[in-house]
Amino acid sequence: MAPLARRILALRHNFTVDDVAYVALAEVLAGPLLTCDAKFIRAPGRPHRAEIHLHPA
Repeated sequence: MAPLARRILALRHNFTVDDVAYVALAEVLAGPLLTCDAKFIRAPGRPHRAEIHLHPA
């Protein structure tokens, strides 16, 4: 299984499927993730290494 797919499966219980895919991709690419979803940034229990920034809408 590819590293991205493994990471998506590992995070699937903490976020929605869409959010997990973006977080895992940011981790694999070692790049920041920009989002307009303030609730996503404040989500409790973030077991990931992704750098997430709030983009002003």
